Amino acid sequence: MHAMWDPAYLIVMVIAAVIIGIAAITATVSLIRVLTGHSYAGGGLIGGALVILVAGIIAGVVAFPFSGQYHRYVPKTGVVTATGSRLLADGHGGSTQKFVVTINGQDYGCNDTRCATVKPGDDVTLMCERTWQWSGTAGYDCNWGRMNNVIALAAKR
Repeated sequence: MHAMWDPAYLIVMVIAAVIIGIAAITATVSLIRVLTGHSYAGGGLIGGALVILVAGIIAGVVAFPFSGQYHRYVPKTGVVTATGSRLLADGHGGSTQKFVVTINGQDYGCNDTRCATVKPGDDVTLMCERTWQWSGTAGYDCNWGRMNNVIALAAKR
């Protein structure tokens, strides 16, 4: 398994780049028309500049924190030393369960119910994305990767 960018992050960045590109072309064409005196095209210039500004702000908010480690799923592989689960409020009057898997002394929060089947001693790979916390220590949110000891047993057969 290899590291991969978060698809939602990539989609938003591509859409922002296309919008900014179209707005930049519109603003440039309007500026050229204003400078050459063909007609008043200041609306396109101002509108293009505003679109660039707004799309740039949105892209900046989505990209925060400005480090690739917060927008990429990276495989975390090792032997599980402990497991647990936590019930968290979902903000809508309900709750969700998050599984905690400790691999090589590092806790990883797993959002997949397959993590409930993991036991200490299992060799696993989780696909983890770093999560930002304003007033706490950054951690990891993970999705299921694979159970490595099952793959090793199958390879021996």
